[in-house]
Amino acid sequence: MSKADIGTIEYVFAELQAIFPKWRELWPSEDALDAAKRSWSKTLVEQGINTSQLIEYGLKAARATGWARPPAAGQFCAWGW
Repeated sequence: MSKADIGTIEYVFAELQAIFPKWRELWPSEDALDAAKRSWSKTLVEQGINTSQLIEYGLKAARATGWARPPAAGQFCAWGW
């Protein structure tokens, strides 16, 4: 993963943590959070979420959900389209 990719996933997760107050229920430890970041990175690549515009579409949809917990990576990718 390139530094740009690492920066992107760090940005996405910082936003998810700000949006969803119960994010720690899914990612209770640094190890769990790191594993989720690796999985999400793979999912974003596999699903073609590869521009900042697509990331922002996903984050906009995330903010609109009213959910307390973050979505699965696949759901986030669906929102990016």
